[in-house]
Amino acid sequence: MFRSVFIVISAIFISFCIYLDAEWIGDFYPGKITICLSKDLIGNTIGDFEITEKDTIIHTPFNWFNELAERYEIIELTQNYKVKHRDWHRDGRYPMNVFTVSIKDDNRTDELIKELENQKDILFAERKAIDRFFYTPNDPLIPQQWALTTMQAFTAWDIQQGGSPDVIIGIVDSGIKWNHPDLQANMWINEAELPGIEINWETGEITGGDGIDNDGNGYIDDVMGWNFHQNAGDGPPNNPFQGFFNPHGTHVAGCAAAVGDNGVGVAGPAYNVKILGSKHAPNYISDNYVYSAYNGIYYMVDTGVHIINTSWGGPGNANTANLAATYAKDHDVLLIASAGNDNTNSSNTRNYPAAADDAVGVIATAQNDTKASFSNYGTAYNISAPGQSIRSTYFYSNGADAYISLSGTSMASPIVAGVAALVKSQNMFMSVHDLIGHLLDGADSIDHLNPSYIDLLGAGRVNAYNSVNMATQFNHDLRVTGFTAPLFCMQNATTTVTINVLNYGAFPANDYTLQLMKVGEILPIASVEGHLLLPGERANYTFHWTPSISEETQLWGVITWDFDENLTNNESDVSNMTIFPFGTVYDENFDSTTDISDIGWIGNLNQYSGILPGSGHDSSNALALNVRSSSTTQNAITPTIEMVAIDTNLSFAYRIVNYTTNWGGYISPRSLIEGDIIYIEVSTTGHSGMFTPIHQIDNTNHATSINFASLSQSLSIYSGQNINIRFRVNRAGGDWYFVLDNVQIS
Repeated sequence: MFRSVFIVISAIFISFCIYLDAEWIGDFYPGKITICLSKDLIGNTIGDFEITEKDTIIHTPFNWFNELAERYEIIELTQNYKVKHRDWHRDGRYPMNVFTVSIKDDNRTDELIKELENQKDILFAERKAIDRFFYTPNDPLIPQQWALTTMQAFTAWDIQQGGSPDVIIGIVDSGIKWNHPDLQANMWINEAELPGIEINWETGEITGGDGIDNDGNGYIDDVMGWNFHQNAGDGPPNNPFQGFFNPHGTHVAGCAAAVGDNGVGVAGPAYNVKILGSKHAPNYISDNYVYSAYNGIYYMVDTGVHIINTSWGGPGNANTANLAATYAKDHDVLLIASAGNDNTNSSNTRNYPAAADDAVGVIATAQNDTKASFSNYGTAYNISAPGQSIRSTYFYSNGADAYISLSGTSMASPIVAGVAALVKSQNMFMSVHDLIGHLLDGADSIDHLNPSYIDLLGAGRVNAYNSVNMATQFNHDLRVTGFTAPLFCMQNATTTVTINVLNYGAFPANDYTLQLMKVGEILPIASVEGHLLLPGERANYTFHWTPSISEETQLWGVITWDFDENLTNNESDVSNMTIFPFGTVYDENFDSTTDISDIGWIGNLNQYSGILPGSGHDSSNALALNVRSSSTTQNAITPTIEMVAIDTNLSFAYRIVNYTTNWGGYISPRSLIEGDIIYIEVSTTGHSGMFTPIHQIDNTNHATSINFASLSQSLSIYSGQNINIRFRVNRAGGDWYFVLDNVQIS
């Protein structure tokens, strides 16, 4: 197993780490912390904010962070990941809002973590773990592939012969020698990226390409995977080929899906499925570390694999691992990981990603179904599998193809990945939840052979036949696969709820009903008749509901069908909803304070701007934005507003007056000239995000009276979203005020 750098680091830094391994002794990178910033702080889900340096110290738009940066000498702040599904999150943790903090003095790392944990906009802060391959020295050569017999693969093949080529296993590892004669036929080709590409199967080279990200996963010309280790000599970024040093990934790939029934070498449990590799180790240096490993997980999900194997890990980094594992699960991808080779109970030390909530962690067993002497164990992991003296594909440092027996949880994990691919092949519609259930429920208990490890070896040793047999498809099986309801809605306003249904069975489904239910009530709120669904087809059914009372409530969706053979999946999870009283969504008259920050507003105000007493209706307060020769642009931004109502309108009162310091005295109206413009703009990505103009006041349409004028603008297109409104004043000439009062959304 090797340990991972989660971010793309410069070539200079990687070279340093390779040749000065003494710097990496221990479990964590010195002086490095992984943090997740809140969406509220950044204002978006893509980690977009300005990062600069001042005298080698990092500077950001966030004052509290800058103060920490000065005290702890933060010298680097780098974004960790890029993902395709940018709105996905786990409890508010967005993958692209995860960053690595680097400080000069590692002795202060834990102290800084404690300070970061006390900040409300830091969702987690943890030391950056070093991840290693779980790999141990070879045992003596034993008869080839004893594991297949132990886990009843031959019987499983009577039901599912080697798996379906429609199933893809992602191998996040040191790279794969993809022209190995026992892997080549099973390598997945990304057809979308194939235009202009030439693949040389003899030399392992990929050339050409159209320079376009044709499949939209964020990577250009990735026809056979991606190379995340791009030092000199490591090949182009779109080629994960590894044919010199670091054969770990090639062995792992064969453990899962070496080509079978071809008269050559060995056969993996899933000998007909496809393999996609990502490369995280160098070509010409023997290295036990994996670089940017979690990037490989996100890449595999976004590229479309069904199962990911990670035969590496490290202690700590629970939040980092959980974020990646849940991203995979929520996009119908199963993450399988090796538990590690330290013979350690997870109650003492947990390795990640194997111990992640939504991953399947794999313990290694020996030929007699006892725990392999080297294997980690414990309740944090989920299943056991053969991992001692496992025969698989290999190559030597001269590039010669070979086969060799290796031991480690690095071998046990891909064996489970291969079995998972067999099970998935039995029913392509299967959810990750069901796939995990079949793997665990099908395992053979081995507690009686391991009295010192009772309840510490997961569900048991994997059994391919049992798990494949459990996945046999029902003839008639409809299931709820999604339920979407807004978190908020308005009393007496119509809201939309959607139920997603999948025909999981082998035959067409008809004559069924969808029901929208409310907790505490027996009768459905509404019912919809379902239409014909062919096997594997999905359908969305929409309900329009108008709640009559304001309350906290819970909803869920139900399928009713007389012919359904499996009723365990006919109800959705319960969804919480807040129903607000009918009326106003937002109302601010600026009378409670003279400091806009007290009411959540922000702006680039000069000393003449702000909430000024006597400037509003009836001598009340109002927000006055002053533009003068020294300050040609002023803006003020509302706090984030939840648009919980439908068909809302923004209304406000305004007047435009010449510069004054005496709001109680004579005030003269201002006539705007060409170039004097007040923009009213909306952002759905936070106060620092992109603003879209919805109206402007200029010399052609402004009110010229000294009295306040009213203006209204529809916000109906923003229903159900969180928005910020910006009033941006641009001056072409003169010294004048834009005075704003009674801002209301209703």
